[in-house]
Amino acid sequence: MNHRSVTIGLVVLTAVYAAVILSTENDAAEIKTLLQSSSELDVKKGIKQSKRLHYDVCKPLLVPLIEQSSKHTTQCEDVLIELASRDKRVLDLKVGGLTTEMNDVLRWWLNSPPQLKESSEPISENSSQWLMRLWSLQQEELDIQTLLAINTTPFHDRDGSVLLSVLAINKHTPLQKRIATTASLLGALDSDDVRTGTLLSAIWGYTIDQFQPSMNDELMTISKVLQTRDTALAWRTLHHEDGTIRPDQMLAGLIISETEFLPILIDSAIGEQWAHPEHAVELARWIRPSITQRLPTKGLTTVKSRLDWWRKFKCGYLIEQGIRNG
Repeated sequence: MNHRSVTIGLVVLTAVYAAVILSTENDAAEIKTLLQSSSELDVKKGIKQSKRLHYDVCKPLLVPLIEQSSKHTTQCEDVLIELASRDKRVLDLKVGGLTTEMNDVLRWWLNSPPQLKESSEPISENSSQWLMRLWSLQQEELDIQTLLAINTTPFHDRDGSVLLSVLAINKHTPLQKRIATTASLLGALDSDDVRTGTLLSAIWGYTIDQFQPSMNDELMTISKVLQTRDTALAWRTLHHEDGTIRPDQMLAGLIISETEFLPILIDSAIGEQWAHPEHAVELARWIRPSITQRLPTKGLTTVKSRLDWWRKFKCGYLIEQGIRNG
């Protein structure tokens, strides 16, 4: 390589570097303008766009909003944790930038909590089926009698959802029995059985059948969401009239788009939007076991204990997202 080639190469590299720097500065200036706007929509847009910046550029822009204890504090903290993880700057964030509450959660994760192995108490044979299924999700293996119990109708829970049945059957059905299991459920006359089979088919990667209008509305909606992967429809049908979450619809949403619906799961759980909070916890354990295996599975009986659990889960999720995007 002659001297002229080296010189041209250096000029090109310098030009590219200068262009990147200029682009970053322009992005930062544009985002800063949005963050300082009096419009709530502009501020939200600015926070969202700040994800494309480097952590060291983004932090000075978002920390003032956090220090103001504004309504955007949580969103700003989420972005900073994810970027700090992506750019390997988590130790810097621990020193300052977050609220005391979130800083404590981040420090908890940085202390490398060991994987928890909690013993599970035996369950009475007279326990209700939903409780049996919930208990089975904490077990790696089941005896024949318990296996029979979780695969026996009725599949619906106290709120009419089949979520626990789906998760329990999914965990304890061997690969060689999956096709027969879904065929049996989908061929049943009971709509709960068919709904269970439909959700299991989606989890296991099977084709979702087209149902006739004679099927009930909820089953038709879930099957359409899974067939078309329509996230807008999944969102529109996610809530009951009282604002609480429909567990089966949340499961369908997570199946078609974890990226879109896992943050919704987290926020809805923190906001106490679940009639049965254990449903949300089990969904989290199913979708991100790498995080939940480090968190306790017992003692989540109070609002405070559940809030602490979900804050830790959320922080772990943001750290994982940053690593994945790094």
